[in-house]
Amino acid sequence: MKHTHWRPMMKYLPAYRRAGEWRFSVKVVAPIMAATLLVLGLTAYGISWAAKKSDEASIGRQVRMAELVIGSSIDTLARELEVVAVWNEAVAYTGQDQFSSKWIDENLGTWLFKMFGHDRVFVLNASDEPVYAMADGAQVDATRYAEVRDSIADMVADLRALGPKAVPHRATKTTGRGIHVADLRRVAGRPAVVGVMRIVPHAGDFPPALPGREALLLGVRFLDGSFQEELRTEHLLDGARFGGASDAGPGERLLPLHGRRGVLADYLIWRPEAPGAQILGHLIPLYLLESACFILIMLVLLRVLWRSAGELRASEAQAQHLAYHDMLTGHPNRAQLMDMLDQSLAGAARAPDGPQERFALLLLDLDRFKQVNDALGHQAGDGLIRQFADRLSTVVRRGDLVARLGGDEFAIVQHGITGQSDTEALCRRILDSVCRPFSLAGGMQASVGVSIGIATAPEAGLDSIGLMRKADIALYRAKAQGRNRFCFFADDMDDEVRNRNRLEVDLRRALETGEGLVVHYQPQMSCDGRCVTGLEALVRWQHPMLGLLPPSQFLSVADECGLSVRIDDWVLEHTCQVMERLPEVPVAVNLSPAQFYTGDLFERVTDIVRRHGVDPARIELEITERVLLEDNASSHGALRRLREAGFRIALDDFGTGYSSLSYLRRFRVDKIKIDQSFVRHLDHSQEASCIVRAIVSLGQAMGLDVTAEGVETEDQLRYLALLGCDQMQGYLFSPPVPEPGLTALGLTTMRQAMEAAFPAVESG
Repeated sequence: MKHTHWRPMMKYLPAYRRAGEWRFSVKVVAPIMAATLLVLGLTAYGISWAAKKSDEASIGRQVRMAELVIGSSIDTLARELEVVAVWNEAVAYTGQDQFSSKWIDENLGTWLFKMFGHDRVFVLNASDEPVYAMADGAQVDATRYAEVRDSIADMVADLRALGPKAVPHRATKTTGRGIHVADLRRVAGRPAVVGVMRIVPHAGDFPPALPGREALLLGVRFLDGSFQEELRTEHLLDGARFGGASDAGPGERLLPLHGRRGVLADYLIWRPEAPGAQILGHLIPLYLLESACFILIMLVLLRVLWRSAGELRASEAQAQHLAYHDMLTGHPNRAQLMDMLDQSLAGAARAPDGPQERFALLLLDLDRFKQVNDALGHQAGDGLIRQFADRLSTVVRRGDLVARLGGDEFAIVQHGITGQSDTEALCRRILDSVCRPFSLAGGMQASVGVSIGIATAPEAGLDSIGLMRKADIALYRAKAQGRNRFCFFADDMDDEVRNRNRLEVDLRRALETGEGLVVHYQPQMSCDGRCVTGLEALVRWQHPMLGLLPPSQFLSVADECGLSVRIDDWVLEHTCQVMERLPEVPVAVNLSPAQFYTGDLFERVTDIVRRHGVDPARIELEITERVLLEDNASSHGALRRLREAGFRIALDDFGTGYSSLSYLRRFRVDKIKIDQSFVRHLDHSQEASCIVRAIVSLGQAMGLDVTAEGVETEDQLRYLALLGCDQMQGYLFSPPVPEPGLTALGLTTMRQAMEAAFPAVESG
């Protein structure tokens, strides 16, 4: 297929022929080529700079090494002289009484040459006159000292001037007994390391010469001899040699060598290693090749840019749309909502004295959407979201904004309201539109509700974030009041949020200190209501200001702030402590849904029970239907492992949620508990009676124990017993009581404990 807008690159070169191409060249080609040249230039400069810095670093490293080696050679010479200068025999045979030229030659002169490579060795008497001389390994006439006298006379004088306990000038490698002077000098026209040391005894019992009258041992090692070769071979200084400044050739380095008095001894000359220059030589061909490839790529890129210009404009428009619209519904998203809120609030703020436009922000959240999504699948959930968005569009006025914030959350900005009645009318239209079932793919239908929180401006403020927060608070209140309703923000709701925050802080403190939380126990009775069969552990909170709080007043706060797991563990821990004292009592303990998201539920529960030595078969773990409905593999795996470990599993508040029979079959439980909301209406509701009868029949059919909660009258007891309910629980028998009611009398058997804790119950 031929694309006429894909033209060859060559047609774009004569840019001046077409205005469009000229503009493209000015706006695109010129900047790209300039950038290309800049990048290539900077790259070349960077490579050259890096090579230069590498060479400088290498030369600096070689200079430091050369200085260190030459400086170290001075100390080394002193250490070598000390080997023979600090010696009883040396004192004796260099003295006037036992002077022996032969001994000196064998043990001092020739030995220092053979052992350490000293080129010249001289021994001076107390008058600083030479009595022995060695040159290049052979004894020579002492008058040869004249060759070096002028170069080292000051060193001899300095040494004589030092006291008997003087610290040597260079003593880093000597022991301190060899008093000496060592330096870098030019001797006989050659650079050399020179050392002069007193000849002294090494043992304290040997009589030394008079102070200042000691014989002196003088050693000379020329640097341009074997030492020069060491610099080349051992220290890798290429072409290392000593000479004058004019002796250095092109590319060679000069290092001036100064003695301790600043006198120039000579220059060290070598050809420095330049790794940067070597690398640069290798990189230049590669750089030229890469530059050519880079230019070619830029040319290809220019061609692609030309072909993509139209597509880019279209994609920009699409991206702009997606940035402000929800992909699933096509409605505005949170970003566009916040922009509109900011604009509307800014307009209201600009007219503080005149009439301000009033508008309402509605936050909507679908009720029971998660159950539909989990049961029917995400595709069905997406279809429901799209239909709900379409229904919202039909009930709002022109100019109002309908936005999807994410998930099942929506927002509406209602402009131009004259009073609260306008928004109430809109909310009723929304509720009416939602009450009709939604038709989903595959012929399925689903029903949901919607909770609406409303904040109006300017009454609720002129800040978009604050307005959203207040609408969200109102939405929370609508859900708390029973869902599928709307609620306007009021100032007292802010107080409620602050109270919840304070409650959260107090709850955290109670968990940290272990003060305030208590466990009460309510008996579970046999079907005739006469025998106690177990207990249910129920947490209470003795708040320092609010008194004794039931779970309904603080567990929701704990769930929101992530404290549910800690509270559950605390209750189980205290319950196990009670069970240790009542070894026959089975106890039911509630597990919050948050427990199943931790990943270590089984390990924590079994660890607590094991530490207290309680039989898992005596513990019944109560869960809600939500745990089963979420179809979480980790949750179901933990339940299965707990059941295999011996724990009994009870499904609490059965009938109030989705109550899927398929989940009961897939994930085995031991008991279902009829919610007290059904039991409470048994006396006057035929519907409640039918539901309870159905639940009991279901439990019997599936081999499950059935417990009825909230039994408060004798009629309810008789009716439930007639239906075949296995256990009863409620205020008819006893309210929940604290632990002292079970243990104050020190009773240990289950029967005694129950009769003492619940005296109103007649134990059959």
